[in-house]
Amino acid sequence: MRKALIGALALASAGCSAGSDIATVEREVERFHEMAADREVDRLYDQSTDEFKRAATPEQFRALLDVIDERLGDVRRTNRQGWHVNYTNAGTVVTLTYDTQFERGRGTERFVYRVDDGVARLLGFHVNSDALNARPAGREEREDADADADGSVRIVRPPAE
Repeated sequence: MRKALIGALALASAGCSAGSDIATVEREVERFHEMAADREVDRLYDQSTDEFKRAATPEQFRALLDVIDERLGDVRRTNRQGWHVNYTNAGTVVTLTYDTQFERGRGTERFVYRVDDGVARLLGFHVNSDALNARPAGREEREDADADADGSVRIVRPPAE
């Protein structure tokens, strides 16, 4: 009985922590959208995790956001569709998935953040949208970043769990 009570208390405290971590990452996703709209790409990159920086250069990240901006436009509204929290020895990893309405189409965004001591840092970012396959009229094809054949662009895949 005593072990069951201790286990239940541990699960309850983890649940509270998960809620707090999710709220922290939700605020960071809002900030990501604001900073991307304001073209503060270098600040976004500088504040990301080392894993993110090893996966993409600042120029590659800027090119990715340029493709998203050119083909989808500004974010109009988001609706969180799902979440996942993974507690690891390397820290807490929170993944939030959004159904996002952009200026020129709809897409699915997935944000992966590492949370340490209440501070969330970008670990991965992925966007999937049919609108990414369409090139805006009068625009040249970019060689430095582009959509995959399935209409997705990504920077980092989350670490294996």
